[in-house]
Amino acid sequence: MEALLKVVYELYTDYVLKNPFYEMEIPIQFELFDINLTQAIQKDRVALLG
Repeated sequence: MEALLKVVYELYTDYVLKNPFYEMEIPIQFELFDINLTQAIQKDRVALLG
């Protein structure tokens, strides 16, 4: 779980916080962030099941 949280945090900092158009009170709506987050979760799920 710790590894997954680290990946999620890295994705958040790369795709959300480094975006100059993001404002803190606005919900996260970045397609690349969503895609990479989904892939990270699926990869973690496969590692747990396999």
